[in-house]
Amino acid sequence: MRASIGDKTASKRTMMGLRLIGLGLATAAAVAVTAPASAFVAAPNPGPQLGADVPPTAVEGDATFKRLGFKCEFTLEVKPVKKGQFGPVSVTKVVRGKLVDFRVEDGLAAEGVLVRGGLGANLYDYRAMDGVTKDQDLHAPVVGVPAPDNKTFGPTVRFEKVRSVEFCLGSGGYRLGQA
Repeated sequence: MRASIGDKTASKRTMMGLRLIGLGLATAAAVAVTAPASAFVAAPNPGPQLGADVPPTAVEGDATFKRLGFKCEFTLEVKPVKKGQFGPVSVTKVVRGKLVDFRVEDGLAAEGVLVRGGLGANLYDYRAMDGVTKDQDLHAPVVGVPAPDNKTFGPTVRFEKVRSVEFCLGSGGYRLGQA
């Protein structure tokens, strides 16, 4: 049997192929419309280490210590981020809402710190150091800054404002006094 396309005829096989192509295009369009915006966003850039004891690792903004494999005795989140005492954690410095220093007291140590801001979070993992009691210059992921021609990205980055800082705290097995 032959089907007619305009003034030409096509075989049943050709018509089936055209239908499958149409179905594929419709499916691709449906996926693009229903996919979450995060599916099209580039992974966050962790940015430079600055003065921190360990380099930052970019993770999803909704990451939790449990999902990241940490075994915290307890967690403490500081939100909004400001200088002050929050239980055993002191946020000792906040620079323009973008860089954070901290100190942990009461015989505890930080096994990890999640710094959320922008499109994700930076994880500072201190497990290899058996935890720390202080660190400095922690920041959220960064974004590239366009070069003056606005067509390329220059070597500079923009630090995102920190939305929250979450601490994974514990006491067992830590060598306290280590910074």
